[in-house]
Amino acid sequence: MGEEESEEEAPYMLIIDAGSSGTRVHVYEFNGQTSKLSPGLVPLKALKHKPGLSACAKQGGRAACAKKHIETLLKEVSDTVFEAAMTARPKVYLLATGGLRLLKSTDTREILLGAGQGIKAAGFREGTEPRVASGTDEAIFDWLSVNLAGSSTILPRVTRSRNPPTPIGVVDLGGASMQVAFVARDFPDVYTPIKLPLQLGDHELYAVSRLRFGLDVAYSAVVDGPTDACSIEGGHGDFEACNMHVKTYIAKYQEHSSVVNMEPPPGVKLVLVDNLYKALAHVLFHVADDITGLNVIITSCETLPFACDHAYSPTLRQLYLAGSSICTANWQELKQLNEKPGGVSEDKLRKTCFATAYVISFLTNIMNVDFDDRRLYVPNRFGENDASWAYGAAAFYAMKPHQPNSAFFQR
Repeated sequence: MGEEESEEEAPYMLIIDAGSSGTRVHVYEFNGQTSKLSPGLVPLKALKHKPGLSACAKQGGRAACAKKHIETLLKEVSDTVFEAAMTARPKVYLLATGGLRLLKSTDTREILLGAGQGIKAAGFREGTEPRVASGTDEAIFDWLSVNLAGSSTILPRVTRSRNPPTPIGVVDLGGASMQVAFVARDFPDVYTPIKLPLQLGDHELYAVSRLRFGLDVAYSAVVDGPTDACSIEGGHGDFEACNMHVKTYIAKYQEHSSVVNMEPPPGVKLVLVDNLYKALAHVLFHVADDITGLNVIITSCETLPFACDHAYSPTLRQLYLAGSSICTANWQELKQLNEKPGGVSEDKLRKTCFATAYVISFLTNIMNVDFDDRRLYVPNRFGENDASWAYGAAAFYAMKPHQPNSAFFQR
């Protein structure tokens, strides 16, 4: 085989999302239609291994741990997706998020070094060196995922139409951090907006990330065992008391945060993803619907620019009412309800009381969303893609070579 630069290009791309709770690899196939306005990617498969790469920080050999972790995951991809018969080595882009942002820089460097070794040992090649994506990068990738998804993607229409639709905003509640991104015209003086990447229009973005605002990190910091007011398990759940705990936590970290708050403009729909689906809306309005009993609107996604099976569309008032019910639910009954098709992991289930109070407090106090606002949508997928930032990252790397002078993201 010749030098890597002269290798045959494989018709595949892999994005590795090295998150705090696990490492997920997304496999995409190029369909031959990649252009300045279309990534031309078809999702093939997503695989996840637990725990995440950040767990390697607790191991003596951090690099060796990361190498084994990534090599094992990619070997599974070779066996299940490519059936161990790759004619060329696909490029892999590994992006770590909040879990690695919280580590010491020396630990992070060792883990990323080992991850790169694992990519090569598994028979793949690096698209770029494994790196920690900034919170802003992650927020923009979230936004690209939402607005590039589906057969009737919104961004090309934004650039061509005289009366373009407003791109959709996104709120992503991860394990260690929370991302928010949306377009706007007027920004606070202290915030410098980000120019829309890849010549996809003249919009400017508000895109921010708040470290330690992720569900797992916040839950661990606030909830003190099964007798806590935010816990369902011990039978002592109290939504009002949980609200007070949550507000104290948010105020503490907001006080010392340099992130600028901004209210989304009127008319901007907000898509809520990750734990906002798995630990919140899907539990409240599907798993525990017999308990909450609110008959929340479930759209057919016709009002969104991408296909999905369903999208919950609650108001904050409905979330508040559901939280009051879920926090006092019987834990054994809730676990039994979770056994029906479409159930979630027990870890997500136990965090639902806290997640409900947490999200309401964040959306009202930080983003100033009205209690009866009908702009919230919680879909199970973005078109053919799962509801995550990975497709946005893949789209960026696929489309960027068609625009060689395009910087990463510019302010």
